[in-house]
Amino acid sequence: QQMRMQSSPTTGNPALVLGTYLRPDLYLSYGFDIVEHINILRLQYQISKQWALDAESGLYSGAGILYTIENHLPPRRGRHAFSTPC
Repeated sequence: QQMRMQSSPTTGNPALVLGTYLRPDLYLSYGFDIVEHINILRLQYQISKQWALDAESGLYSGAGILYTIENHLPPRRGRHAFSTPC
C-alpha cells in the first residue's frame, strides 16, 4: 500500500494518491487533486515486463496500452553535448 503526493497528470496541481496492489500484476490507485477537487481513479494491469494496460477515470477518462523500453547500457564517458571546452 502506498500514499504519496504528486502532480496531477490532468491539471499539474498537487494531488494526494493512495494505491495498492490487488494482485502482483494489478495496481489500483485513487488520487485527489487538492486545488481543483477532482477525484481520479486509475487501474493498471501489467501484462508482461514490457506491456501494461492502463485505464483512468477523473476529469477525463481514457485507457491505453503502455510499452516500456529499459536501457541497460552503461553511462557514456567523456564530454556531454552541452559542455564547452576549457
